[in-house]
Amino acid sequence: QAWFKQVVVPFSMKRFPGVFFLNADSFVVVDRTGKRYACEKDFYQQRGMQMYQNPDRQLVFFVFDKRSRDLFAGPIRSLGGPIPGEGLDDDCMVSGSNVAELTAAISQLLGKEAPDFKLDSNFSSTLEAQI
Repeated sequence: QAWFKQVVVPFSMKRFPGVFFLNADSFVVVDRTGKRYACEKDFYQQRGMQMYQNPDRQLVFFVFDKRSRDLFAGPIRSLGGPIPGEGLDDDCMVSGSNVAELTAAISQLLGKEAPDFKLDSNFSSTLEAQI
């Protein structure tokens, strides 16, 4: 249990092979219910343990805005962070112009990459309340 860390799904060695720091300033991390469950500035060991101890957090979602994308995308600005650089994001990043569109895009990505993991039926409304 000494080295829990997160990775961007689907895993790719083209991206930094782990999320150590959540480098951005306008984002939340939510679980499958859409709820923000921890301080986003916790270090990777704390976030990993929080994920390990709760089945709703097998996969979590880093929800950020265009400003964070522009300022913190890799490879240098997000070294060890979850926002991939241009050209490395096609398979792991989705977007939506509102929470309902974003929820649908996340569900579609999960259907492809983690078909056994489903969002809670209230994900969209809970996420809306978090942001």
